[in-house]
Amino acid sequence: MRYRCIDRRRNRHSVRMMCSALRVSRSGYYAWRVRPESTRAQRDRALTRMIRTLYADSGGVYGSPKIHQELLASGESCGRHKVARLMRQVGLRGCPKKRYRAKGVNPAVAASNLLQQDFSANQTDERWVSDITFIPTRQGWLYLAAIMDLYSRRIVGWSMSRRITRHLALNALFMALGQRRPETDLIHHSDRGAQYLSDDYQTVLKQHGIRCSLSGAGSCYDNAAIESFFSLLKRKEIEDTHDFIAILIGEFDGISGNAVNTLWHFAQIPFILIFRSLVELVHWVNSSRTTQYLLPVSFCRSFSLRAL
Repeated sequence: MRYRCIDRRRNRHSVRMMCSALRVSRSGYYAWRVRPESTRAQRDRALTRMIRTLYADSGGVYGSPKIHQELLASGESCGRHKVARLMRQVGLRGCPKKRYRAKGVNPAVAASNLLQQDFSANQTDERWVSDITFIPTRQGWLYLAAIMDLYSRRIVGWSMSRRITRHLALNALFMALGQRRPETDLIHHSDRGAQYLSDDYQTVLKQHGIRCSLSGAGSCYDNAAIESFFSLLKRKEIEDTHDFIAILIGEFDGISGNAVNTLWHFAQIPFILIFRSLVELVHWVNSSRTTQYLLPVSFCRSFSLRAL
């Protein structure tokens, strides 16, 4: 490396001065200049060219692990650390995924996890879980907030909006309170999103005597029940090709049935059609999805429970 540094600057500075500064002999430098390139150096130079090609083909995204896999797949035998060293020498760096860091707890809201991943309930309106998800549409994101009763697994309140604000969560809560009118000691569980930690949302919970329960920081399993509902909601277009997909194809015939079979193609569907289809889906979840071997509606009726 020192000889190479001297050689790059020999036209601008004295070789004797640079050899003295870098503490190498002039004879060693001149011997290095006439010495043929080593097999390792030749191999590294050829490997660097392939690395540059793969890096350019990936659009500057691939790092050393992925490029190493591509080289092995193409029949090139090399080590991952060697690929990383060569990329570092030529200044190539991948685009790593941003590491998720759990956010701190809002000190203004003092609430613990009252459920502790126990999603059972002994009666209706005893435990509610809530969360917000997003769905891509052609006009942008559509946000859906939902509240589920853990006893019947029924969606008791929901709201949709183009903006993810506290009003989105509040509208779902107002719908649930207006429809159910809980009289028992109710626990409301959610994640630590800003919408649920807002002063307006916490005030409504306190006004109705509802105890607030919050998931642990960065723990998605603490709210698995409502996450499972969102997963089912987004997979519905794959499982049922006769009602949901028929609605979408009938309203927007520019998309084929195969194209609608993936959630990604929601982005090609207008906002209003997704809105109308989600209304149908929430109704399907409450009237067609089996819960404890019964439909949520039938489960409520069998015990004379209030239903939407």
